[in-house]
Amino acid sequence: MYDGFNVRQGAINANHMDMVRFASSQDPGYKKTLGFLVELCNARPAAQQVVDERVHKRSDKILELLNFPSINERELAIEEAYNDTCTWIMDDRPSDKTSNRSTTRFKSWLRSNSESIFWISGKAGCGKSTLMKFIYQHEDTAAALAEWAGSKKLIKAGYFFLDRGNDLQKSREGLLRSLLCQILGERRDLVPVAFPTFFGSVPVPPTSATINTWESLSRAFDAVLKGLTDSKVCLFIDGLDEYRMVERMHEYTPEQLDIIYDGTKEDESWGLSDWIVAGHKDIAELVLRFKDRSNTKICLSSRELNVFEQRFAGLPRLEVHHYTAGPIEQYCEGRLSKEAPGLVDRDRFVSTITAKSQGVFLWVRLVVDMLVDGTADGNTPSELWQTLESLPGRLGGKNGLYMRMMQNVKAKYLPEAERLFQIVMHWHFISQSGRVFPLRGDMDIITLFLAEEGHRETGGNGGLRAKREKFAPETWDGLRPRWTERERRLKSRCGGLLEGCEGVQFMHQTAKEFMSREYIWNAIFPRSNGFVSTAAKNLAILSGLIRRLKCCREVTLEAQRIQREESRGGPKQHDSDAPNPHVADYRLLHNALLVAGHTALDHLEGEDYDDFEQLVDELDATGSYHALPQGTEITYPPRRDWEKIFFGRSGWLGALLDKVRKERPARTETDHYIGDHGPTSSPSIHCPQTQGERNSSAAAPNIASGRFRTVSPVLEGDRGR
Repeated sequence: MYDGFNVRQGAINANHMDMVRFASSQDPGYKKTLGFLVELCNARPAAQQVVDERVHKRSDKILELLNFPSINERELAIEEAYNDTCTWIMDDRPSDKTSNRSTTRFKSWLRSNSESIFWISGKAGCGKSTLMKFIYQHEDTAAALAEWAGSKKLIKAGYFFLDRGNDLQKSREGLLRSLLCQILGERRDLVPVAFPTFFGSVPVPPTSATINTWESLSRAFDAVLKGLTDSKVCLFIDGLDEYRMVERMHEYTPEQLDIIYDGTKEDESWGLSDWIVAGHKDIAELVLRFKDRSNTKICLSSRELNVFEQRFAGLPRLEVHHYTAGPIEQYCEGRLSKEAPGLVDRDRFVSTITAKSQGVFLWVRLVVDMLVDGTADGNTPSELWQTLESLPGRLGGKNGLYMRMMQNVKAKYLPEAERLFQIVMHWHFISQSGRVFPLRGDMDIITLFLAEEGHRETGGNGGLRAKREKFAPETWDGLRPRWTERERRLKSRCGGLLEGCEGVQFMHQTAKEFMSREYIWNAIFPRSNGFVSTAAKNLAILSGLIRRLKCCREVTLEAQRIQREESRGGPKQHDSDAPNPHVADYRLLHNALLVAGHTALDHLEGEDYDDFEQLVDELDATGSYHALPQGTEITYPPRRDWEKIFFGRSGWLGALLDKVRKERPARTETDHYIGDHGPTSSPSIHCPQTQGERNSSAAAPNIASGRFRTVSPVLEGDRGR
């Protein structure tokens, strides 16, 4: 009898004909045979339970590997629809204030078995993402889809592209990881169907490197859709125009990556490149692969670009800007009556804004902001009318609304504004450069203003700001006065084009595209007062991160929890690949290490070289400070290896320091500063990678060669602020 991994033997003294012929139930052979059969029957449930537990644990691991911290960030960041300004999409019949141009009503499409794809298109800034979020989350959507699903289980999954986000927020890998995570979360029984390699008779342990490749994800997604025979799935995919072929960026020349702005249509004129256009073709073809699946519906949205016009021709479609007259009136009336209650002739303001907006909700929002601010400043009705009538009717271009907003910035603020824009744009450049793995999130407003000051003090001996900054850890809430003041400062310096607090970014994709044009930049900042080199921007950002770390309590280890764990005989040092559970926030350390790695790849000379070496030393000292329980005096060399404590592995910063100092004589023992703990010859990075990063790098390459991709020291499972 086969019993698990053991084989048990027994004998019945009879030939093969008499072996199962028994005189009675008391026959010894009968009892022995029956006993084996009973044991087999009893063993099967227990064995099956073991198998089920293994499948369950493996499925959990795969879902964990598919997930990533920013999986819901874009959806959560999209503004909620103002009052009932999006309810028209759920009306069976259009009202007088919307339109009847669409030949296919959206709600009917949700219910029907006809076309599988519905295209929501519109001008830049007309509110497509807000509408998509409303549709995706609205109960009427689920009710209408339930009619389509009938007796089958209904599954909804959504993904919102974001060009300003990290790689997983704008790539096909991010799209499929998110959709698979959502679908398999509801249908866990399909995890072995999606990834059969990891559930075979000799299963391979799942890793991010084997799960999260495009080939693996694509096969898994096809298998899941085929396996949903008793279910129907509706996918909501927003912002196809913000999809980018991240993995193929290296295939294009700088000229092909350059943004051009000579499109004949308004949406085209925002700026495209050969790389972006190829990406639009790629994502359109991916979506159309699922056009003929009877169990799948896809609702997608994008700008009205030529690529999509050609490939989605003939699909059911709704052009958002043709439906927004009524919602725009409602929005203007609601905000002006509440925020500018004394405004004279409000109805006339509302009708003029609506007529001038051309259906672009973002334009309306900015104009209403101006009128509300003007009313608060005591402007007369005639002055407000003059403002409204003088405003351009489009967002971009040298005579657009964005330019007007920047022209309203006081001249004395422009030098600071230029540096703020440079820092934010360079942050995105570092994250997308391919030299290091993507930075975690956007820069918080305190770090931004610290970086804007530059890495050296002005006047006097111009010492390094990061070295002079004192350690004064405080919680984010405790720093509220500091960041609320900077929110006001950011608006006055950057005209409202940059916004945010815990993460500063452009207020809209079109604002980023506007500021990326060279002739626009030169028109706004005719006399450059910004950072004069890439090295200066790198060093400023690194300095800002170090200074921010010195006032961030969330990075400091929680001493009481450490002591409690050690008193119970727990580990005194963090030795796993998981983030240390005693730390509330990893993002600043994660980003500081990656910016340092990025800067190390530049050819620094002279003073920049010296400054970078000192900043890396200061980063090492700052990490050591946070790794020690509060009140502990920092010793040199440090009492603890802070990389090991925080991230479970060490040697990364030591390898970086070795690269920085490779052409310099070794320090003496007396001035041997924190951080010189890495290998001294042919050092290599060997830190935990994020789930998204293990896909790209099977092993950490040599840092000394100058040809490496910095490995993230933070696991993808940690969200952080």
